Amino acid sequence: FFPWSTISWSIMSKFTIFVNAESHTLPGNFDPTRSLASFLRSELGLTGTKIGCHEGGCGACTVLFTSPMSPSPVPINACLKLLSSCNLCHILTTEGLGGSRTSFHDIQTAIADGNGSQCGFC
Repeated sequence: FFPWSTISWSIMSKFTIFVNAESHTLPGNFDPTRSLASFLRSELGLTGTKIGCHEGGCGACTVLFTSPMSPSPVPINACLKLLSSCNLCHILTTEGLGGSRTSFHDIQTAIADGNGSQCGFC
């Protein structure tokens, strides 16, 4: 039981996150224990960010993260990152790199050409 999960998260009146260069504004009263991966998959439908182990070990939830405090992009495990800590941050997911509807990024092409995959199983 997490006692703070029952507290109204209303410190911020609104919350803004940038995902794949699109701005998303949320009311400030969302669940403070929600993960970034859960938000990306459930709210934005970006299912390329997988939730495999829920421990950050498999890498299936990896996204590129840039914050106002650290403007250099870094890879992070979205299953471990709390959404509440992402205000004004920029997130790049695999869908933001490219895809079959637009064109694949060179990294995605190289993985496919090498018969690689990222299922998160191992």
